[in-house]
Amino acid sequence: MLSSYLNQRAYLQRAEGTDERGQPIFGPAQAVRCRKQRRGRIVAVNNSATRVQETVYFLLASVAEGDKLDGMLVKSVDDWADLRGDNAGCKAVV
Repeated sequence: MLSSYLNQRAYLQRAEGTDERGQPIFGPAQAVRCRKQRRGRIVAVNNSATRVQETVYFLLASVAEGDKLDGMLVKSVDDWADLRGDNAGCKAVV
């Protein structure tokens, strides 16, 4: 159902743990099919307006918070279900 709309590519790096300083360690980048949607929002900081850009990725691959998509850290992940209730993919926000 979702696969016909996944006509773009992203590079996924999975978090594999931390090093001795507590910094995250990521695995090698692997190409995954996805759909990207960029959206912006305006956040007021110190009485001035700043534009913040977010990208939403729709994927079939499983992603977790803390992984990287296209070099950016994943902030949140929501699972998508098909009409039968089976896992159809996920929506990740970076």
